[in-house]
Amino acid sequence: MRVRPAPVRAAARLGEILRGARNPAFILLMRRALPVALLALAASSAVPARAPAQAARTSYGVYAGFKNSTMKGDSVPAPLSKNGFLGGAFVTWPLSGGIAIQPELVFAQKGVVTLDARSTGIVSTDIRVNYLEVPVLLRWSGRQMGGGLTPYLLAGPEISIKVGCDVVVGGLAGNYTCADVGSIGGVRNGVESSDFGGIAGAGIDFRVGAQRYTLSARYDYGMSNVVKNNDAKNRTFGVVAGLVW
Repeated sequence: MRVRPAPVRAAARLGEILRGARNPAFILLMRRALPVALLALAASSAVPARAPAQAARTSYGVYAGFKNSTMKGDSVPAPLSKNGFLGGAFVTWPLSGGIAIQPELVFAQKGVVTLDARSTGIVSTDIRVNYLEVPVLLRWSGRQMGGGLTPYLLAGPEISIKVGCDVVVGGLAGNYTCADVGSIGGVRNGVESSDFGGIAGAGIDFRVGAQRYTLSARYDYGMSNVVKNNDAKNRTFGVVAGLVW
């Protein structure tokens, strides 16, 4: 029987995790699991440690997953959410007491679908914005629990640079681009070139054999307007699975 190398086996297992993460029921489960992870983190701090929560060395990782995004604000009529890809790499620099700094480089798809009732009918606008994001997160890891599970919290700011944008308008004649989004009369507003926000999340590290994995859920709260001269801010919920070395 042919034996696959360890990195190939690890990547295959990660693919299985990601395929499960696309299931809407799994996304709902992760939303509900956030408070459970917080309780687990608090409980782990109250029991004797079986092993150090985080080795005193720098670790590296990659992850991929899915985002459920929308926009909120007075300029967003009847917003609906849409799914997109989320993937990136990170470095974890331990400080002390389970505290670490975790900068990341992330590709994220965000957007929204809006429905606007007009005298001529319903106008739908489907916006997808691709960002290259740089979060700088503070990570707090709890003590390792039974089964080698280590819960952790993440929080910190992020800056996002727009690297792509598409818009599809239905119910309105004409051809439109992202430069037309939010335009009024002869004034063209359009999607901004950058965004700023904050991230908060919780997750758990675990091992399968010698390979370390991570699974987390995170909420992305946009603080700047996505569209110029319009009240429209990104709101996203993401689920990711990754490999850590």
